[in-house]
Amino acid sequence: MVSPLPPREGLRFHALGYAPIRVWVAPNCEIAHQSSVDISQLTQYRVALPTHRSVSRTLFDAFLGTVGASLGEIIECDGTATLLALAKAGRALAICTEIAEPDLVPLGITAGNESLQGVPLYLVWNPGHFACTDLEQLGQELRSFLAAAMA
Repeated sequence: MVSPLPPREGLRFHALGYAPIRVWVAPNCEIAHQSSVDISQLTQYRVALPTHRSVSRTLFDAFLGTVGASLGEIIECDGTATLLALAKAGRALAICTEIAEPDLVPLGITAGNESLQGVPLYLVWNPGHFACTDLEQLGQELRSFLAAAMA
């Protein structure tokens, strides 16, 4: 199982890295040329966010609270596909953990010198699982995939 929570004692795990929480914008958006967007800039835009059931939303909200920021107009969506469709249509800036999305530009999220990292990911399994060796190898491959996708 892949989990955003560190495993409890007694379980085997492989730390995979982070699924970055980024702002996805259409290529013709005025901020698309930037590598990141300061949280204060987001108040100028309609922002599409996952609902509060999402770990990425919880972490994003905590980041807002930590840096003392707020947003302007927001839209909440249950599905990542809907968030990204709004960004592609130029109707909102989408905030989510998508790895790659054609026709959209990913931007990091900052607040001054602070950066929002992302959702930690762990591959977790029971120590007696019949595929322990395969799961360990899978964990290494997933970590490499995430690292390459973020480079």
